[in-house]
Amino acid sequence: MMITEPAEGVIVSMDDLMILADEVHRFETEREIFGRPHGGKGPEPKYDWDEFWRAVAIYVHEHGVPPTLKEFTEAMSNWFLDQTDGKSSPSDSVIRKKLSPLWNHLRQEE
Repeated sequence: MMITEPAEGVIVSMDDLMILADEVHRFETEREIFGRPHGGKGPEPKYDWDEFWRAVAIYVHEHGVPPTLKEFTEAMSNWFLDQTDGKSSPSDSVIRKKLSPLWNHLRQEE
């Protein structure tokens, strides 16, 4: 595409070119740009556990290790609900089972 009008050109600033990170993330998520195809045997997993572990790392970095496993489980259950507009989350027992070894290890280090 070539812009021919106005003949003297158009002034473009950095703000005109900036794309916010939230917009990029939404675009990538909607188009599954970085999604990996399921290569294992059996059915496709219902939940994105790789993304869950990224969210766990971000949560601990931003908020620290929660004082209780229950609080940690609730926070990550809420994360799943946020990702699905409140439609879906694994049971608390499944989330707790995944978080428990990490939480116990991190609590020992404190």
